[in-house]
Amino acid sequence: MKNYSWIVEVKNPTQNDNIIWRCVAETLEKVAKSWEEQTSNNFLTYSRLHNIYHKRNIKDFNIINVKKVKESLENITIEPIPII
Repeated sequence: MKNYSWIVEVKNPTQNDNIIWRCVAETLEKVAKSWEEQTSNNFLTYSRLHNIYHKRNIKDFNIINVKKVKESLENITIEPIPII
């Protein structure tokens, strides 16, 4: 069991304050796989998420937020995304 988790949020490109997708997982690979399973596209890949976390993809900073938190997956509670 890992001592940290990843939280990834994707914002609406036209309204930056609206979050349209959120995932909490043990690894960035699991986040990318969850995105692909839920949306049937490969916009979020491990490489893209890794580069955003290390501040290498400046164009994606506005719509994708990647956080590494020092909590195990079981201890994280996230609020549901409101449907608009």
